[in-house]
Amino acid sequence: MAHLSLKSSILVDLPPCTLVFFPSNSRFLIVGTYQLEKETGLRRGSLDVFDTVDGNLRLVNSITSASSSILDVKISPHDSTLLITAHSTGNICMWRIIDEGVSLSLQLLADQTVADDTNILVLSLSFSPTSKEEISVTLTSGEWRTISLDHSSSYKATQSISEQPHTLEAWTSAFNNAGAVLYTGGDDCLFQAYDLRMGCQVWQDRRSHSAGVTSILSDSLDDTRLWTGSYDDTMRVWDLRGPRGKVVGETNLGGGVWRLIPRPASTNNEIFTCCMYNGAYVVTPSGAYGESVDVLGTIKEGHESMVYGADWTTDGSVVASCSFYDKKLNLWKYP
Repeated sequence: MAHLSLKSSILVDLPPCTLVFFPSNSRFLIVGTYQLEKETGLRRGSLDVFDTVDGNLRLVNSITSASSSILDVKISPHDSTLLITAHSTGNICMWRIIDEGVSLSLQLLADQTVADDTNILVLSLSFSPTSKEEISVTLTSGEWRTISLDHSSSYKATQSISEQPHTLEAWTSAFNNAGAVLYTGGDDCLFQAYDLRMGCQVWQDRRSHSAGVTSILSDSLDDTRLWTGSYDDTMRVWDLRGPRGKVVGETNLGGGVWRLIPRPASTNNEIFTCCMYNGAYVVTPSGAYGESVDVLGTIKEGHESMVYGADWTTDGSVVASCSFYDKKLNLWKYP
């Protein structure tokens, strides 16, 4: 178990909380930021583009907002030029990514309200792996919603399903590999599975997590297994082969497991885990059913605050991570 090698580090203007590499050209990194102004209660943020050529971080484009923060950024697995951002004002924005060689420009395609109130934050979004039209969003109201995207020039977003199983913030959601089941997790410790074809919840679990469920990752190699992360510092392995999911393994990582990011094209399911105040780890499943995890790499230095966001380059040789209060953005070599 070795500490990852730091390639580059930079301080950004506003606290970064989410990021994604542009998969068609991994030299470019897109970062979303979030800042709450305590005096006014207003949130502001930015969408920043960094060039990582030669292993260095250089800001090449920035779109700022004085009235809205960004809590999640995702690029469509069906169209690498389509970026969607989740905002603190109850809306999502669709962007066209334009690769200009030495920079990226972002063209706003549509700005769509997906919550019932502008005071409701859109906490996360997820693309269906099988349908380019379908995404899910989770809200501070405890709701999750599936949204249908019109891929015509308007990019109009239409609500398909809306449910409120959570009594507190719905932190995260994830589709299964077939795009037929949506898993959601909330601050109320509830983890649930919803069958999108049948239009009903198929099972729920309130006992396995002792704090909020913050991250969910379906195993791309085995649809009968997934992982969850929680504020209780634990990464859990779930067996989905029965009528309801059950926990078959737990690993305490020493910090809230905020994000689980799979390494692209990995044959042994390497996962980068953002562990908030305890840095980050690269782990891989072990055991007959992957019921435990082996730690392959760590990040214990380089961040002095909560590690919230991370992503891999397309070839999996570099990972970027960001930490919140110290406003730090880092690039790491792997392995």
